[in-house]
Amino acid sequence: MKNYALNLEKRMMKTFDQHEKLYVDYPIQIYYQNVEVCTIALQELKKEYDRFNRNRTLKEEIIYYKECYPTIAKWELFYRYILELEQSLFISYDDHKLRTYKNSILKLNNDFKKKKNYSVTLSEMIAHKILSFL
Repeated sequence: MKNYALNLEKRMMKTFDQHEKLYVDYPIQIYYQNVEVCTIALQELKKEYDRFNRNRTLKEEIIYYKECYPTIAKWELFYRYILELEQSLFISYDDHKLRTYKNSILKLNNDFKKKKNYSVTLSEMIAHKILSFL
């Protein structure tokens, strides 16, 4: 199951790269498409997980919710967050946009530190996206 989640993530990354190339001038469209990809991937992961419902042990369920599901869910959270941020921003200046992103990242990371340990990974992903955006 863990290998399945990692392979699914690799496929998603390829699709994200394709969207980056297809919608170069339309960042909101990139994020919208990527959110759809993540949603479909989560459904696919859940379907694979449910396929072995009868033979599943408690240990396998823990691995799924601890390691497999977050592998894909973090991307959905990331792209939904960036999409909402992009849709709410009507700022034409890059320095204002960058400042808004940085403030939002700080808030998001603070929320993550309270709930989960994904803050380092998420902040790296968001920082990379912002640098590639600018």
